Amino acid sequence: HNNGNPAGDGQAGDAGEGTGGTDRHNVVELKRRHFGESFPATWEENTMFDNLLDVVGASRDPNTNPLVAQDANAQPDDVRLRWALRMATAGYMNTPDEATDKNLNPTLNNAPASFAGGLFRFRAGHYNYMCTRN
Repeated sequence: HNNGNPAGDGQAGDAGEGTGGTDRHNVVELKRRHFGESFPATWEENTMFDNLLDVVGASRDPNTNPLVAQDANAQPDDVRLRWALRMATAGYMNTPDEATDKNLNPTLNNAPASFAGGLFRFRAGHYNYMCTRN
């Protein structure tokens, strides 16, 4: 966001990375369980979204199957992968096919300014995650 000078609500939209006047956030699982080694995990190393039980997306009908609601014909494992991709790219990519067709800017500059994300329920456990920007 960019609230103009003198920053309107106190947030000028610059959080240290990316193009001036932008603010982006994403969620990725940490590769290692140590904060001194803050590298995102690959899908193969992922435990967080692998343990996703339920998700409520912003446009989902709450009366349908939670893991396939936004992906009508997808299997639960595919839905988990799609949600991990959505959250890692701040909503810029939704399917693995898009990951090969689209070029995500490393600082998320071309990701949407707003992404509703979802509300998640995971199996009980310890999950370490981070935002790769801001």
